[in-house]
Amino acid sequence: METDSMAMLVNASAQQRVAFAVAIGYAALPNIGDIEEVAFARRALDDAARWAAGESVEAEVLVDYLMNEREEGVLLFEDRCPDEACRRAWMPVQTALAYAAWQARRAQGELPDSMLSEVSEETLALLRQQAIDAGQSQHDLDVLRRRVETMTSFAADDVAGLIAPN
Repeated sequence: METDSMAMLVNASAQQRVAFAVAIGYAALPNIGDIEEVAFARRALDDAARWAAGESVEAEVLVDYLMNEREEGVLLFEDRCPDEACRRAWMPVQTALAYAAWQARRAQGELPDSMLSEVSEETLALLRQQAIDAGQSQHDLDVLRRRVETMTSFAADDVAGLIAPN
């Protein structure tokens, strides 16, 4: 069943797949306690959503949100978590952003840098499992996937709206 639900996204555009990933990232944010780090992650996901919506967002901007020389980034925030639930919540955010950055690099005709070397289309299956481990249900992920598959064009705000309950 899980393989079938992810296989459906193979026919989706890169923007639709990124929208799916970013919406999963948004859904994980309420499970993270640090307000400052969540605000940073929301800005990162907002830019990834803007890329998915066709706005001009450079891949390097998305990579910078993962980790930068200012010692900030979603990859570092997990280390600061006080408990396992917080760490599990950060994982879908990190993976969603890495997937978006990887797709943006590909769209720019660039090879992924070392930070994105392990990202591929298979990353969506990993993201699905991370989301479930962080408390999202398979049903909610299936609903999200169906919503994304029906989108032909959208604005960045629509991506956050994908996680709204039925």
